[in-house]
Amino acid sequence: MQVAVKAGIVLQQYQRFEYGYQKLSNANMITALRICAALDLDPYEFVTDIGALCKDDK
Repeated sequence: MQVAVKAGIVLQQYQRFEYGYQKLSNANMITALRICAALDLDPYEFVTDIGALCKDDK
């Protein structure tokens, strides 16, 4: 419950991520960033296709 409160989201919403019913990488961006901040995690760890986001223009 502490993470949900710190992230400013409803406990049931956080539990869906915690129990694996929903992937954090598929969450609303604001929600994902809030959870990452609450857990002191790098949000890039949860992006499944980082190559698509950071194209190399060489």
